[in-house]
Amino acid sequence: MKDGVNVYCLAYNHEKFIEKTLEGFVNQTVDFPYKVIVHDDASTDGTAKIIQKYASDYPDIIYPVFQKENQYSKGKEIYYEYIVPLLEYKYLAICEGDDYWTDNNKIKKQYDYMINNPDTVMTGHNTEKITVDGVSLGKLSCLEEDCDISTEMLIENTVACYFHTSSCMVIGDLKTNCPKELRIPGVGDLPLAINASLNGRIHYFNDTMSCYRTGVSGSWSERIKSSDETILKHCDALIGFYSRLDNYTDKKYTRLCMDKVIQYERQKMMMRNKFYELFTDKGLREVCKRMPLRERLRTYKWMLKKDIQKK
Repeated sequence: MKDGVNVYCLAYNHEKFIEKTLEGFVNQTVDFPYKVIVHDDASTDGTAKIIQKYASDYPDIIYPVFQKENQYSKGKEIYYEYIVPLLEYKYLAICEGDDYWTDNNKIKKQYDYMINNPDTVMTGHNTEKITVDGVSLGKLSCLEEDCDISTEMLIENTVACYFHTSSCMVIGDLKTNCPKELRIPGVGDLPLAINASLNGRIHYFNDTMSCYRTGVSGSWSERIKSSDETILKHCDALIGFYSRLDNYTDKKYTRLCMDKVIQYERQKMMMRNKFYELFTDKGLREVCKRMPLRERLRTYKWMLKKDIQKK
């Protein structure tokens, strides 16, 4: 693909937020080809109207895609079905319709770095977490200075410890052609970052250049937390991911991958089971055996306390 940057933005019922998102796009200072694809998934509020206004005012930047029926609810993979056919440029940036960019030089800073450091396949930066009403909850990243991020770091702490999706710029082929073994239904940031780290260098800027809005109704994170059933399904998906990653990398990261598998097995166990079942159920006994002793004792203590409180 040609040098330049594609941005894709997924929007659904983001009437309260989308204008700020679009302002962040059109105010970027760029000296290279730059195209923003905004996908509205049949919003029932005024989101589409706002997107259309910006598309009319900035036809060389904003390329809208409007759905008549909600595609997410039909199980469609929106990125692959509706975004990929419109991509033109080598680099890809991401920002959802309820998040926004706060630095007009964000895209240029990341693009220039990646052009000048061709071994770098992904960049991210610090992000401010805010409430639905815009109240600051502090910085997202656990890092304190510019640095590279390794595969080991991503497995051990997950990508959310370092940077948010709204901060990402990546070589687009790494998302479009992400191996099926590394995909997680409904999850984009972790597979993308892991795949990037296996194919080159990831660089982190400690500059805060975007805002991530938490607690938005209908968002992916809120849907995951909506019930025990969805949390357990998410745990199963992550257990499968880290098991496949272990095989995909020929056991190079076995210890780290198995630590994550145990972490999510433990979470499932603590949500679903009773204390006595840790000793009567063969599968749960095996999970406990794989835990470090301190973690095992903490689990016993927590589950015993939970059972006592229910009585």
